[in-house]
Amino acid sequence: MKLHPLHRFLISTFLILVSFEMFGQKKISASFYNDTIFEFNGCTIELKNTYIRKKLFLRTTVKITNRTDKFMLIDPDDVFLISLARGETKSMYKKTIVIPPNYSNKFELKFNDVGFDTPLLVYNFSKIRFTSHANLVYVISDLHLGRGYHSKLGKLDVEMIDVKVTDEVYKVRIRVNYDGSDFLAINFNNIGINSPMGKCYNLKKLPGKFHFNPNHKTEVINLAFSINCASFHSHDKLLTFGNVFTSYAIEITDGFKISQRLVVEELSENMKTDKPDIELIE
Repeated sequence: MKLHPLHRFLISTFLILVSFEMFGQKKISASFYNDTIFEFNGCTIELKNTYIRKKLFLRTTVKITNRTDKFMLIDPDDVFLISLARGETKSMYKKTIVIPPNYSNKFELKFNDVGFDTPLLVYNFSKIRFTSHANLVYVISDLHLGRGYHSKLGKLDVEMIDVKVTDEVYKVRIRVNYDGSDFLAINFNNIGINSPMGKCYNLKKLPGKFHFNPNHKTEVINLAFSINCASFHSHDKLLTFGNVFTSYAIEITDGFKISQRLVVEELSENMKTDKPDIELIE
């Protein structure tokens, strides 16, 4: 018997709805790597949101909280991932990671494909660098607020790039050139503008960024001051650097290993997957 087109449509729609309902209740296996946390020399290291993009890369989010009075530095060449499928894999991250004292720094690490469903991942931070004693406090001369002026002391050279006035702030851009082998810390909040009418301090706070990039010889720094500073005559204004630049010696210590395990759970396909609570690794 030939069905009317409307009947065929209704039957097809019914079958689709039944199939969808059955599919929605189907049990599936969800796989992910457990979040983990680890204590090391006064620092807390957390790994979370780890996933593998098949045949491409593995990526994990790392958060390090530094509760010491030293800068912590991690060279990406000292970070490896160990897995059964690929052995030891070097990190694809290229920048030196710096965690200032009493700050947290969150970043992502990537590794080449390590194979899907690898049961155990071991991250080897083979070496860690900490600052030790201060070698030199650079007492840089005051700097005129005009393009081309610079102040130089030893391996440190600070150059004025430009000055701009907006409705809200007085903006100053400087270029810092540092050719030393030590670690250079910078207290941006101690940079000020001196004038016969008073003193302004940098308002552009850079939390967690109180250092010179260890990967570069040159870095441009943006500063901001109260708009009242713009009322000073330019020839009366000087940029000051009292207790701003300090170089520190570096000590290399043995690092640590931290692992993540693969977790597989059975759940309904229409349920949202929630990761378990953070797991403390003894």
